[in-house]
Amino acid sequence: MITNSLKKLLTGLIDYAGLFPPASLPLSDAYKNYARYINESDEWILSKFICPAKQLSSLAGLIKSDEINKKSFSISVLGRSGSNAEEFIKGTAEDVNLIVQFLQQTKSKFLTDAFEVRFPEDLILENNTNAMYEIMNSTAAIIKENIPLSVKIFFELPLKNDWKESVNNFTAALKKHNEYFGEDEKFLKSGLKLRTGGVEATAFPTPEQIAYVINTCYENQVPVKFTAGLHHPIRHYNESVKTKMHGFLNIFGAAVLLYGNDLLEQDLINIISDEDTGNFKFDDDFFRWKEFKSPLQVIENARRNFAISYGSCSFDEPREDLAELKLF
Repeated sequence: MITNSLKKLLTGLIDYAGLFPPASLPLSDAYKNYARYINESDEWILSKFICPAKQLSSLAGLIKSDEINKKSFSISVLGRSGSNAEEFIKGTAEDVNLIVQFLQQTKSKFLTDAFEVRFPEDLILENNTNAMYEIMNSTAAIIKENIPLSVKIFFELPLKNDWKESVNNFTAALKKHNEYFGEDEKFLKSGLKLRTGGVEATAFPTPEQIAYVINTCYENQVPVKFTAGLHHPIRHYNESVKTKMHGFLNIFGAAVLLYGNDLLEQDLINIISDEDTGNFKFDDDFFRWKEFKSPLQVIENARRNFAISYGSCSFDEPREDLAELKLF
């Protein structure tokens, strides 16, 4: 039987990304999977269905023709991005038009209440906080002016050569951006999206990089979500990609414990690097890692306000691994 602390940690944890590698399913198959998952007993672990803006019209068609599933759900729309600011803003405006059309097609029964988009490459290389801030504000303004929903925006930050400086400037821009729109009751804090893996070893950031992102976001009160490479609960070596894959219990455990404790950055690195399942303990009152612990309310608050979710192309593997570890 699942414990209270693990249930708090897992609730709404996974955004289903079946369209993306390594699964790379056709939209019809990914939709069928998600429609099945949200009617299973474990549906509480799921959060949103991730869909590129360009495929929203096709998704609306699948929803309309579905005679079995009548359950509505939330969608996180993936924006097209752009290599520079001009391309990015133009693409965002086009994506928002597609969102508006989707809402009209589905009579707003399926909510597009999250927007994820990779930040322009040129602005990352330029590393200018004010330029980042202006683009973030422009993106939010386009969404606010056209979509009659509260939409949470996640800007994906690629980690380049001067990654620490990029993380510092990016989170500073996000903090300023959130403060600018903070008086609007409908505004949901924008967050940072971090890629934590892929189909090649080079796609996996180090524990030090992930810890630095988590810590910097926490210091700036910036929500964070993750994507890719988190199919399994605990960090381990994976033969197919020839590297160590990160565990979702490691990463979200580190974020939750930071939220409720005065952890050092090295503590975060140690949690994210840990390959010993026995160090992660879940009971009905606390989640514990070694000498650190978080009670249920802290876990819930951390998940709601800080460590939001992660995108995964598999919903089966995380559950199967948890069952194998006798946690589920």
